[in-house]
Amino acid sequence: MAWLMASLVLGIAAESLLADQCPLKEVQTEFNMTKYLGEWNEILRIPNIYEEGYSCMLDHFTLSPDGTTRVHSRAYNVSNHAYVFLDGVVTVSQPGRFDVTYNGTNRLRILQDMATLITVCCLLATAAVWSSSYWVLGTDYSTYAVLWGCLETDGLAPQRESTVRSRQGPGLAVL
Repeated sequence: MAWLMASLVLGIAAESLLADQCPLKEVQTEFNMTKYLGEWNEILRIPNIYEEGYSCMLDHFTLSPDGTTRVHSRAYNVSNHAYVFLDGVVTVSQPGRFDVTYNGTNRLRILQDMATLITVCCLLATAAVWSSSYWVLGTDYSTYAVLWGCLETDGLAPQRESTVRSRQGPGLAVL
């Protein structure tokens, strides 16, 4: 199982380095957000500028009494040795795909922590909210999930994100 997930992630990484547009991916069309609720730890990711300098990422998905799916995200900033927290609202946009809309203020806090992203920070400074789209390439809901996302921006190279998630935390070797 581990070699299959590693092969999938490496394939995505290789393609990401070559493409100048966001490619279409085959998703798990029978994705069920209710089964996906709960805690997901990031155990492997393809590097991207938005998560540079962060580790120990964790998302906790819950269903609110009003029926809204929410996510509380946590990441450890390795340069200032502190956790950053984000809260978002989840919308299933298409079968096998979901979007997370976050409060822009929290996102800017993360970006300002990263000295290499001053330009990106300035571009996003006017946004009150921002969102990320995730394509579920595969999950069994109890042990693993493989997510992929890509955002095309005017004049900039597409920003790709690929991650393997687990219900269990990463081992000490990852930390």
